[in-house]
Amino acid sequence: MAEKFQNKYRIAPARLKTWDYSWNAAYFVTICTQNKECFFWEYC
Repeated sequence: MAEKFQNKYRIAPARLKTWDYSWNAAYFVTICTQNKECFFWEYC
């Protein structure tokens, strides 16, 4: 079966090429919501 989007919406990865992501380290995650809606906490 052909791929649904046929790589039309594929973007390059945002990972740092010189970093080994298997290392034990702290990571920060950014989550964006539609219309900046407060989704995870009561006070935004």
